[in-house]
Amino acid sequence: MKKLTTISDIGSVKIGIDGQFTLDVPNGYGDGDTAVIICNESEYKPEDYALWASVRGNNINIYDYDCGNKIIKTLSGRYGIYVAGNRGVFLNKGAVIFEKWED
Repeated sequence: MKKLTTISDIGSVKIGIDGQFTLDVPNGYGDGDTAVIICNESEYKPEDYALWASVRGNNINIYDYDCGNKIIKTLSGRYGIYVAGNRGVFLNKGAVIFEKWED
């Protein structure tokens, strides 16, 4: 399990695939720091997190700021994206979880 922190000014975590698209994943509470958890299916995730979307690709970028362009992590493969609100256990404000799925 890996934990990152991103900054939110529009209440999201920005992800994208180089030159193809970017997407704002809602963090469930708004502006400020957002915890981003990257884990495998076998690792713990709170039951009150809801699957928001899935993404597949070789260069899935996670950006440090939802209004910026600096990449802090690049993922490859297939991931489920889970969103939590104020009930998250990683930070009081919740987290966005990227769960690695089998291809």
